[in-house]
Amino acid sequence: MKNLADEVRLRQIRYLRSLKSIEKGWRVWRPLIMETIGENPSNHSILDLADLLSDIFKATGAPGREQASLSNSGSGWEFLVLWYLNSVLWGSNFVAINQKRYACPANIAEALSIHLFDTKVSAGTQILIFNLPSALKDIDEYFAFSSSYFPEVSMLLLESKTNWNDNAQIPMLWDIAYRTGAGPDSGVVLGSEHVSARDFASLRYGFVTVPSNKTEYKATSAPVTRLKALEGGVYWGHPSKIAVAKSIKELPISLLQRSSTDFPEKAFLTDLNQVSDGAKIMLSI
Repeated sequence: MKNLADEVRLRQIRYLRSLKSIEKGWRVWRPLIMETIGENPSNHSILDLADLLSDIFKATGAPGREQASLSNSGSGWEFLVLWYLNSVLWGSNFVAINQKRYACPANIAEALSIHLFDTKVSAGTQILIFNLPSALKDIDEYFAFSSSYFPEVSMLLLESKTNWNDNAQIPMLWDIAYRTGAGPDSGVVLGSEHVSARDFASLRYGFVTVPSNKTEYKATSAPVTRLKALEGGVYWGHPSKIAVAKSIKELPISLLQRSSTDFPEKAFLTDLNQVSDGAKIMLSI
């Protein structure tokens, strides 16, 4: 095991792979991924896989494919995004996990919880992407995750949805709650008396979508304009489109404040084989 972050990401993906709904989709997605990146994938071929991720996801809805309903499955799309991000982030101290499924430390989940007039409300399907402080030594310390580490953590929340049009207002409202709307006078409380997401070094909210809609998205489209203010950005499984959405491959670049021109050769990777190594390991799960 190279580092604690890699152990966390493997635990997350193994757990999700154990779910029957994901297993059925993975039988379709995995061969397509392997066919796309080839037997000896390069770092760039894996990075560029993000531009095809939506097409790969939609393959479960093609005629002759089993479980066609998976093309509308939010959990399936979330899994592919998590699989991709953790493959690309392999060897780094950043992890991508599901907020509600197995790999999220209780203190982090509590810090990100929102109460509206004393009633806990759910923010839906969220992917958490954050760095692990170097002081965390093992998996037990990770799951305990003392709030004393929060000032060292940069947190990105991603609302994951297959449909863009019907869900454009949801991340906009949650972004307001997390970024500007939380406070006792508003009736919105972020976290608890013990832990709060306000203690993170940074907290941003973003949106990642297939999208499953057949809309031709433009900079002036209503779903697009509603999300322009998201600090965490808007991403999809296609090539980036200026003023509309970025390819998911821009996420790790954004996280580490690097430009796409020097990723991955001069970015956070100390070993140029880590991206391809990560993908191979994640494909073998």
